[in-house]
Amino acid sequence: MKKYDLIYFMGDSWTFAIGQYEDVNEEITQSNRWTGLVASHFGLEEVNNSIAGVGNLSICRKTYEDVLKFVGEGKKILAVISYSDPNRVELYNEKHSKLLVLNNSQWEEEFYKTYITTYNNYIANSQQTIFYISTVRTLFERHNIDYVENFAFTKILDIPYFSNKTMLDKTLLNIAGNQGRFSMYGLNGPPGSLYGHANVLGNKKIADAIIEKITKEYFV
Repeated sequence: MKKYDLIYFMGDSWTFAIGQYEDVNEEITQSNRWTGLVASHFGLEEVNNSIAGVGNLSICRKTYEDVLKFVGEGKKILAVISYSDPNRVELYNEKHSKLLVLNNSQWEEEFYKTYITTYNNYIANSQQTIFYISTVRTLFERHNIDYVENFAFTKILDIPYFSNKTMLDKTLLNIAGNQGRFSMYGLNGPPGSLYGHANVLGNKKIADAIIEKITKEYFV
């Protein structure tokens, strides 16, 4: 009997991988993005429901929605969850009638400035992220779902008791490395940058790290 029916991925643009603005030649495809490489390695159907730009609240909510659907269908899933920057705070926007990540392109400028200067706090946001991660872990453990986790480009504060064998030690950005990221400055810019997304090499390096983690935890 096959151990899993599919492999489920959730995260932000680092996990969706395709169509990022630095990828001017559209080099990243469904087959060579890291999630596709991981799914292909294990011979599993790839379900990548990641959404570029989302914060950890949306990652938590969407994971719950998708996983409970799979559980209801009797699917055996392996999950890979990639958490985003804790400072991607989401609030309900009446104008758009939905939760949106707080940024000045979607919110009134004065509100954005007031929030960032008065209320935004990395420590508090990291604590919120811990709550979201703990909630997702409870969901997986309640339904006996195997999973691994990582941070895309910002790791939360190091908290000893929060360490878990399911979490990668490095962020996806750090795994990709300078040569494994697109330049944010166009084709003639320097290779790699602080927040440049993974290129073909970077996606391969991330896939190798995730494959190694999954193999160690669930196939050895």
